[in-house]
Amino acid sequence: MGPRLLGNCDVPDLALFPERYPGVRNVSFHAGFAGVSGHLAIWMLALLTRMRLLRSMTSLAERVHTLAEFLEPWFRDRGGIFVELEGAGHDGAALRLSWNPLAARNHCPYIPCGGAVALARKLARGERLPCGAAPCVEFLSVEEYLAALDGLDMRKVPPRDMPKVLAV
Repeated sequence: MGPRLLGNCDVPDLALFPERYPGVRNVSFHAGFAGVSGHLAIWMLALLTRMRLLRSMTSLAERVHTLAEFLEPWFRDRGGIFVELEGAGHDGAALRLSWNPLAARNHCPYIPCGGAVALARKLARGERLPCGAAPCVEFLSVEEYLAALDGLDMRKVPPRDMPKVLAV
């Protein structure tokens, strides 16, 4: 993937994993751009927003997207997601787990969509799901989630000691 800056991401997993797995103490999720300039530009816009000098980045989304598409050919098309959990295992011993899928051909942004794709496939097969909103970890196996990522130019790099249930 090459060296790059990574930023903390606010994703549902940060609340879902400690709630679902009581032994988990820390969950982190990081992502970054292929180019340092893209990462720094978004970081600067976020800083301006936090300082209330910019009301929202929403008004800039179309222009930033157009600029990113223009610059894309000059940057590597590889990305990755780094999910890490820390806590206690079933035996009470300290445990640190991570899942690091690495993708090429700009397929990295599709990885978080695996849950939605897998649930849509279940519904298309006529499987019934409970009504109401709930995290997809309630309804999907790791295998179903990973099957939804088939066809992507991706290396699945789960550590050998990661329990299957935590890989979602």
